[in-house]
Amino acid sequence: MSAALTGLGELAERGAQKLTETMENSKVGRGVLNMTGNQEWELDLTPGGRAVKAMQSEYIRLHDKALGEETAKLAKLREWHQNDDVARNTLPIKTTTMAGYHAHATATGHPIQAITQPLASDPETMHMTQQKFMVHSQQRARLAALTGSFGDHFQNAAPIIAQMRLSKDPRIVDHAQRVADIISNQTRDTFEIADYTGTRELSSLGKKSINKAFITANKTRDLAEEPQIPLLKTDKTYVKQEEPERTAHRVVDTMMLPLLAIKHIGQFFNPVASSPLPAIGAQLLRMDHAHMEQTVEAAHILASTVWREMYNDILGETGKVSQYTNSPTLGKILSRTIHQPGFTWMRKQQLNWAGAVGFHSAIHWASEFATQGSKIAEARLREMEINPSDVLKQGGKLSEEQLSKAVYHYTNNRMFFNKSIDNALWQNRNVFTRSMFMYHSFVNSQASFMKRELLLAAKAGDYKSLAQFAGTTAILFPSIAPLIGGAEKMLQTGSMKQGADEVKQRYGRLLHPKSVPDWIENYLALMSHLGAAGVYFNYINAIKGHRLASAMAGPIPGMLYTDAEDIYGAATGHSAKPLERDILRQTVPLIGGPLAHHLAPTVAEDGSTGRRSGGKFRLRSRGLRRR
Repeated sequence: MSAALTGLGELAERGAQKLTETMENSKVGRGVLNMTGNQEWELDLTPGGRAVKAMQSEYIRLHDKALGEETAKLAKLREWHQNDDVARNTLPIKTTTMAGYHAHATATGHPIQAITQPLASDPETMHMTQQKFMVHSQQRARLAALTGSFGDHFQNAAPIIAQMRLSKDPRIVDHAQRVADIISNQTRDTFEIADYTGTRELSSLGKKSINKAFITANKTRDLAEEPQIPLLKTDKTYVKQEEPERTAHRVVDTMMLPLLAIKHIGQFFNPVASSPLPAIGAQLLRMDHAHMEQTVEAAHILASTVWREMYNDILGETGKVSQYTNSPTLGKILSRTIHQPGFTWMRKQQLNWAGAVGFHSAIHWASEFATQGSKIAEARLREMEINPSDVLKQGGKLSEEQLSKAVYHYTNNRMFFNKSIDNALWQNRNVFTRSMFMYHSFVNSQASFMKRELLLAAKAGDYKSLAQFAGTTAILFPSIAPLIGGAEKMLQTGSMKQGADEVKQRYGRLLHPKSVPDWIENYLALMSHLGAAGVYFNYINAIKGHRLASAMAGPIPGMLYTDAEDIYGAATGHSAKPLERDILRQTVPLIGGPLAHHLAPTVAEDGSTGRRSGGKFRLRSRGLRRR
């Protein structure tokens, strides 16, 4: 049975690779990959691509490690500043520089000098405020990650790309360009340059740097009469966000995040579906507690979450509210209340829990591989970027560096805190594609996780792991999903009754379906909370609700489209209720949705003659009726 399962897994993987390769080799196919594909799938097509994927994996780990270390410095400074009455009252957050903090710490003889002294002595940071230092920390983390993975001038990737560009197979030559595009997109290396005419344009620093290496190598190859390395196209693949887009993003987050936060609860099932039961039990019993916490902290799996939390606090402490009230604390509290309330706390619990399970899982798999030669354990070690041969030499023991790396990749592969490589190449191409992928990136990562898990277990011939994964995702999660759907409904409408009715209706259709199609539709709707069917169901429900144009455009353009449509509807004599709902949802944080449903209910909610939001003007789909 294991041999048959292994063959089936290898066949499925070859089929997926063949499909991706076929799409990449046609203009239309590349367009589809650009919009709906997966960068990781493309990197897996060739040995060179897989080598670059390993560099990218190390890049994100080193980035979060450096970001965590940089952020920790400011966290200690902020703790001192907020707890010291004199410092808090005499050193304004908005204007005080690192040199100012150090001068005060020196004058008062506070031990925080150990943190402020290096920052005040560094010409780069001495004149920075807290907010500027946070941005600077991101830049330093990116440079540290680049140096340790691709090389500060991309010199580690250049030989791999060069070998691919010299291939006699034109498909490999073209694929090398795709790999370079993915490197550019992942490292966000767009920069502005001027040519000899003074014309300024945005270009890819990575591809420019690799081409410089090619030009140097081609001079030598020319003397030896060897073929020239074809240069790469150096156009940008990443576009930086501008302030209007960031502002719109924050507005949409405030409107929609409470619902999305609930969906993230489903991620708790990912470690359960893909980890050895002894590891889950060890985490629940808090076994090896001190060592586990130390390793999880060293993995820096919370770095990005903590950075965003701290940066948002600083924005609140220096914003308009804090200025008008002369109270940075009030500004911070209001910011936390409006922006992602409770989500950051929940996310930290998720990541810490997953990291702890990853800690015990890595130890379990290392021991199982060394003592039993388990194929699934070997595959799991490779997934966590641990070389199985090193584990054998070490007698099944893992070093602290290996454990830290294992915890990082285990958690990232299941909680997706830094998994942009799971998304399509054009995710960051412009404001429209970024809007489209804003809430689909989680779904894409979840779908990739499920695909990896199924193929990994099948290729290892491990039907027990396959059964554990299938049982968790196909049985356990749909059993819990109605509760999540009910919580979403309650939060959206502010009505306990509607939330309870949603749970009752979902369970009723799951346990006592009217027909097979009805059961399948409801089951897929529940599974969409987990992610794999999320995009599909989003579009299907958009068609049913006459919101297809809005769904395809993404949250930001969709919001503007809806507003314009409802303003026009109200101005031409139709019901003003849709516009009232728009205003309440978009201007009143947290309770705007429930208020909209109570003060301006839809037709289905109150039976009046008012229309649903945008009903007359929605992009309709032939053959489908409004529910």
